[in-house]
Amino acid sequence: MRTKLGLLAVVVVGTVLAALAPPGVAGATGAATARWSAPVHLSDYSQGELIALSCGGGTCVAETGRGTQVNTGSGWSEAQNGPGGESAVACASSTFCLVPSGYWYDGATWHPGSPIPVPGGYQTPGTHSDFPVSLSCASRALCVAGDNHGNVYQYSNGGWTGPIGLAPYSQSINGVSCPTTSFCLAITEAAETFLFNGQGWSPGPNQPAGTSTTQQVSCPTATSCTAVDNQGDVYTWTPSGWSGAVRVESAFAGTISCPTVSACVMVDYEGRAFTGSGTTWSGPVTVDSNSTSDSSLLLARVSCGTPSSCVVLDGNVNAVAGQLSCPTAAMVHTTDGGGYWTADACGVVHSLGDAQAHGDLSGSTLARPIVGMAATPDAGGYWMVASDGGIFTFGDAHFFGSTGNIHLAQPVVGMAATPDGGGYWMVASDGGIFTFGDAHFFGAG
Repeated sequence: MRTKLGLLAVVVVGTVLAALAPPGVAGATGAATARWSAPVHLSDYSQGELIALSCGGGTCVAETGRGTQVNTGSGWSEAQNGPGGESAVACASSTFCLVPSGYWYDGATWHPGSPIPVPGGYQTPGTHSDFPVSLSCASRALCVAGDNHGNVYQYSNGGWTGPIGLAPYSQSINGVSCPTTSFCLAITEAAETFLFNGQGWSPGPNQPAGTSTTQQVSCPTATSCTAVDNQGDVYTWTPSGWSGAVRVESAFAGTISCPTVSACVMVDYEGRAFTGSGTTWSGPVTVDSNSTSDSSLLLARVSCGTPSSCVVLDGNVNAVAGQLSCPTAAMVHTTDGGGYWTADACGVVHSLGDAQAHGDLSGSTLARPIVGMAATPDAGGYWMVASDGGIFTFGDAHFFGSTGNIHLAQPVVGMAATPDGGGYWMVASDGGIFTFGDAHFFGAG
């Protein structure tokens, strides 16, 4: 079944500081946390309930029953000559957003297009029995919509194809997420999973038995997806299958958005937010104090265009802007001890004291979170390592190899450089050691 959602807009603000580990070795064990700003009125509820939301880059689009609200960073405004009353919306970036009627947004103007070919012809929700309930865009080259009767539809450069029947007629495709043009994951309300590989669809492993109604899924990469059901249980998908459930919430859960593998935001139908990923979550934090006895106004959606911008919407029709921070993952000091760098799980580096900035992974989409860091002997550069053993080099740090393309028994949790900077060690959570460059192996823990 499809639940019609009214929406409130709120965005995360704040910086997270976790306990710092010894130089070069750290684990991203803390959950992403957030500070929420006060709600700001968006529009009158009498103008139509808010039913869909998506943020891509610095652009957010909210669909109401009467029109479209757009925020490109300077506040919300009613779209002129654009769509209205759409059941779904997806923004792949600041310059491409799409709705089922075929209208698309280039960051400044709405352009008409071909409507989605649902049986009987596309009409706004409530006027026809078939309509999209989920929509995701990797780029203008690929968008996927799921309807309330088990079908998906594909959009590419101005045209739709479909319907493609994946699930029984009685099953709604409640969630779809496409992080790339060669990978999408669609999930039904009954937790049936379907995977797209760039060419076609195939059944995937279903969520564990006993899963309640699945509300939404979010995939920041092609190897990591997180889904939430209506009981507040969170499930994590990787190519090896689903894991969970992790009970995050005891009330009726809403939706989830994961801008990175390390930071997700989940909201419930009582105006509260939870932040985290996998098995580690923090919250709840009440983000909507303007509660009402009308339950239709408490339902919520959330969308994160970037790790620094997440928006939640409910029928109280309020809006805010702000920032979500990933947990601090590593620290390393300069050669003279006069400064240090810290790196968060999203790869954002902060330079303090006499430490000089040499770049970071801001704006990048990581397959796995950053868990460790090491500096070169002259402090002219540094390495960062992800939990899959992927290495990122900055400044005068050289690349000597990684385990990014190897299946590890246990994740990497830290790294250290050799004294001359000609190599490095990586350590996994089971004590396994990996050596690169002039780093020697002396045994494992």
